[in-house]
Amino acid sequence: MGVCPEDDDGNAASRPEPRQQQSRQPQPQRISDDQYNILVTLLEQTGTDVVRFNGHYGVDKTRDLPAAAYDHAYRLLSDRLNPPADRKAA
Repeated sequence: MGVCPEDDDGNAASRPEPRQQQSRQPQPQRISDDQYNILVTLLEQTGTDVVRFNGHYGVDKTRDLPAAAYDHAYRLLSDRLNPPADRKAA
């Protein structure tokens, strides 16, 4: 008859199972291929420094831009290409 060398009086059976820690947060959805192509074209047309642009959004590559940031990025680059009328006069 085998006796467990470490008897915990059944306490281990009543403890909840330890949760496995997730090593990473879920990645945000990235921009689509069409959105990427539009941004690359605007980056080229405006002569924007791609490294600075990516750094502004906290990504290493433009392709990794979160989808939630696309509208802001598009507006930023479009305004550089075609400044709004109220800023042209300034």
